[in-house]
Amino acid sequence: MNVEPILIERNGSKYIDNINLESIKEKEHGPIIIFNKKRLITLSEFIDKSFKKYYKNTEIHYAIKACYTPEVLKTFLENELRLEVMSEFEYKLAKKVGANTQELIVNGPGKTDGLLEMVIKENVESINVDSEEELEKIIEISKKYSKKVKIGLRIQPDVPKDSFLKRGEKLGVDEKTGQAEKIIKKAINEPNIELIGIQFHSFINQSSDTNIVNALKYVIKFVLNMKESYGFKPEYIDIGGGLATLDNWEKNGIDIFAKNVSLEMKKMNWNPKLILEPGRFLVSDCAIVIAKIIRKKMNGDKRWIIVNGNTNMLIPLASADFKVESLKCYNDNLVEYNVGDCLCSASGTIQRDAMLSDEVGTGDYIIIKNAGSYTINLSEPFAEPIMPIFITNSGKLEKIHNGVDIDKMLAYFLKG
Repeated sequence: MNVEPILIERNGSKYIDNINLESIKEKEHGPIIIFNKKRLITLSEFIDKSFKKYYKNTEIHYAIKACYTPEVLKTFLENELRLEVMSEFEYKLAKKVGANTQELIVNGPGKTDGLLEMVIKENVESINVDSEEELEKIIEISKKYSKKVKIGLRIQPDVPKDSFLKRGEKLGVDEKTGQAEKIIKKAINEPNIELIGIQFHSFINQSSDTNIVNALKYVIKFVLNMKESYGFKPEYIDIGGGLATLDNWEKNGIDIFAKNVSLEMKKMNWNPKLILEPGRFLVSDCAIVIAKIIRKKMNGDKRWIIVNGNTNMLIPLASADFKVESLKCYNDNLVEYNVGDCLCSASGTIQRDAMLSDEVGTGDYIIIKNAGSYTINLSEPFAEPIMPIFITNSGKLEKIHNGVDIDKMLAYFLKG
């Protein structure tokens, strides 16, 4: 199926969901972030259909830590995606936007006792247990409320290649040393516990299926051993997220990924559910920032433009993939520019070696792509305001958050 492009060029202008970017007056008052709702919808439909084409028993849970914007969450819920949460705030936010608590997956290594009580009483789809001590607490709460609690177990498979999560780090339970097996044995002998799943998530920003599929092979081997030893047949295998944006995958890469995952899943002849938890993949390239060039400069032999879209919101994470282009359509005389923000920080660089027309200058506007994930959620009132948020809706632009302006920043810090 076709995925809505984030932008299109038509008659010498650039458009987002049929809205001419030159016509957006709000950009004149400071930088703004705009989500393309149509792309959110078509991209979520794309990944859902890609996997169900090969493995019908698939369920997509959007990991809301990537972007908390309520209209984004509501868009996914309206299109039959479910949500994954990792804290009491995220859990309550999911409920506020209309999520069914019985369709939520709860993750995280430090779930508080209060959060566990809440989600157990409200019968979430599954709690992915992250430690033996956490299982003990869940057993205690289950007895307190006479509840049968559905849980999964997050394991750390021994697949270190290109993994952000090495053995012995804080997430999950080690499989190689027998710690995971110990928890499984304990859980299946507890009358108030229903162990229904296995989860792993060892990778970030993957643009091919190789590492995740290799990890899945390892996990399935472990699951089949647990079936042989204890009769444990999980109802779901949760392979987490960690997917780069669609444009970073080769053509048909997601289709190949879905096919290869399906081949592995079918090694378990009881047809367990496949769960994916994409975050960045579903939102990052569904939003742009429009910012203004404040200064143009040379530093040695390097061209720089300084813009008013700042890294207090466009966080320079190692996995960030911001792409800068001019709002105007230029076709020739492209040269390399470094794009920096207005802050007194060397890390405040949005993109290096962006190809822009040598005609761009102070007062012109640029577009920053891939601005949908880990921007709003990690934004902070550091030196500059937090930009307002907009979303397109059937060719119209809707303001959905005012941002945090200078007066609100002053009030926050002066009044404590």
